[in-house]
Amino acid sequence: MSGPAVLTQQLRRCFGDREAVAGIEVIAMSGPSSLVLALAASGLNGQNFAFVGYLPSDVQGRAQAARELETLARRTGQTQLFIETPYRNAAMLQTLLQTLSAGTRLAISSGLTTTNARTRSATGTEGNGASPMFEMQVRKHGLLAHAKLVDGEFIVQAGSLVRKEWIGQGAHNYKRQFEELVRAGILVEKGEHRVFAQSYAFSSPSAAGAMVAGRSCNGQLSWTAQGSGESYFHWEKRQLEVPSSN
Repeated sequence: MSGPAVLTQQLRRCFGDREAVAGIEVIAMSGPSSLVLALAASGLNGQNFAFVGYLPSDVQGRAQAARELETLARRTGQTQLFIETPYRNAAMLQTLLQTLSAGTRLAISSGLTTTNARTRSATGTEGNGASPMFEMQVRKHGLLAHAKLVDGEFIVQAGSLVRKEWIGQGAHNYKRQFEELVRAGILVEKGEHRVFAQSYAFSSPSAAGAMVAGRSCNGQLSWTAQGSGESYFHWEKRQLEVPSSN
């Protein structure tokens, strides 16, 4: 593109020079921008910054992108802005804390323009993102699984007991994943259940929870921290609620 344009989240050009030449009037409307608000609240460089959209969803790609952005920020002093989907917030935070240098300052904003708006700004040495061991238990069916967030992946531990068969209704991506894990020998029969023959990484707590329950479930609430009983949802939320250091 040679001039101004508006991009969708899929990075496809919606309006730009061609439409202007064709006589289609394009009007920019004023209004709050979460990116600008986050930048203003962060205390980071607001004179030189770049918005890079979403980082890769896979762990290795996400870590590599984070390292490259860190190098760019250190070399140029340019603030790097990016966004993430809510269900990957904790995974992203884990990746950043475990990948970036301890002295790199991170600023995290959420709920901007709402009454629950919050911003946290801290260096890696000031952060507190260590994952507890989570467990998911369905006493009625004797199911008990353990998992931990490591390098941005939700890893169900070897030996976790899960439902023997998929009982969810309809064709679901989780059902196909369950069947694939059975075929691959990851989920093996053990009496009335199946057991994880080895630890296995999932993209989210809900995906992991579905393998345990044999049906789709809200993994954010089904997984709880050992000892405290705190749900994954509230643990993740707490990571973002530490008061800003600004």
